[in-house]
Amino acid sequence: MIDREAIIADAVNGETNKAIARRHGCTVKDVHEILDEHASEVLTPHNRARVLSIELQRLDELHRIFHKHAVETQDPASGTLCVKISERKACLLGLNAPVRLDATQLTDQQLQEEQYREDPRSARLPSRGSSRLSRSPRIPTS
Repeated sequence: MIDREAIIADAVNGETNKAIARRHGCTVKDVHEILDEHASEVLTPHNRARVLSIELQRLDELHRIFHKHAVETQDPASGTLCVKISERKACLLGLNAPVRLDATQLTDQQLQEEQYREDPRSARLPSRGSSRLSRSPRIPTS
């Protein structure tokens, strides 16, 4: 009988999957299956929300303690911890999300017109009446 909880505890404590399998008399595949099952049970949207809520409450409590100490004693280390706690909360809440960039795709004609606007001598501007897109000549490779 494989002790599921002991395998999970060993993994949490940093043991390798191979060492866990050896200790519990099972295969590495068995260890992977147990850890995968555990992950699917733990990483549900509902559980993530619960963990997030608890973590935010912990950070709020720490922030209150260190903020009070920083203000009362003008302790720079406590002030630094307040900033770090605020950064962590912002990260958990998704407030540090990168700015969204929209990629656009240009046709050959649009690209040539853009190049022409930047430096008229370096790019050939296709005639407006032309329905064909002009392309750069291909360089043969050997």
